[in-house]
Amino acid sequence: MPEPEIEKAIDEALGGGPRAGEIAEMIAALEGRSAALARDAATAASEKERRSANARRRAIERRIADLRREQVVAQFAEDSVRLAAARAALREVIADDV
Repeated sequence: MPEPEIEKAIDEALGGGPRAGEIAEMIAALEGRSAALARDAATAASEKERRSANARRRAIERRIADLRREQVVAQFAEDSVRLAAARAALREVIADDV
């Protein structure tokens, strides 16, 4: 299967959702935001500001956990499509040799 067809099949398998690599970029961005909120909480001028920063950080950490699970599923789908394409190509080579 040519690469453009494999990419199309991956997109279909993911139902238009993001690829594992794209999800990794989202996670990295959220991790940066989480670290900034941790710094904000550590240097907060008031208890209210600290609690607010920590609450936002916990929400981001939950989203990161969700994205990590989504990333595993997306990677599995991508790998499955690529494996199926490789198997089909191997079958063609074997059939040509017979």
